Amino acid sequence: MRILAAIVLIAPSLAAAQGSDVIFRDGFEGGAPIVLYTDIVSGPNSGGENGKGAYLSVFGRNFGTSGLGTTLQVFVGGVEVDNYRYLGPSKGRTDIEQITVQIGALGNPTPGVPLPITVVANGTPSNADHTFIVNPGHMIFVDPVNGDDDTAEVDDIAHPFRRIQTGADFSGVRWSSARSACRRSCRVCLSRPRVSRMARMFCSTVSPRKIDGS
Repeated sequence: MRILAAIVLIAPSLAAAQGSDVIFRDGFEGGAPIVLYTDIVSGPNSGGENGKGAYLSVFGRNFGTSGLGTTLQVFVGGVEVDNYRYLGPSKGRTDIEQITVQIGALGNPTPGVPLPITVVANGTPSNADHTFIVNPGHMIFVDPVNGDDDTAEVDDIAHPFRRIQTGADFSGVRWSSARSACRRSCRVCLSRPRVSRMARMFCSTVSPRKIDGS
């Protein structure tokens, strides 16, 4: 099942790993865990699968190969994430390790405040210079095989859409709820001065202004 979030997704930038090239050049292994970048920088801490909010993938080195959720933990703003989904090589490059989690409530922090992300492996914490911001939003689940645009529900993994755009006129019975969710999320995210040009370009391709012509 493909999963899309109705929030701004910012692609990992090579700039995020600048200053960390020595890690790759020297084959740094066996030390403290190192967080290099994440797949998103902002998302909701509610809604989505089981009401646990956004999925977050953390990429780095020295995460290990076992103990996910026990000896290997992820913290956002000093609070452990709700549940763990994946530990293994990154799909983009196998020399980068990946942890995927669902963040959960995180103690309901103040929206819009950057929270440091930390990976702790066997009691040893990583760097904490990458952040995640909790903001309002919704999750749109898409299954291109078994999804049904007429019965789909926003934030419900058991009732996915079949496609993101339900036709030239976007007139699917349930699409109006997805469109409303996108409108609220995009307005919140795009109103923030720190949203990058890349994020704005991405959002312009899926925002309600493109969807309904407004």
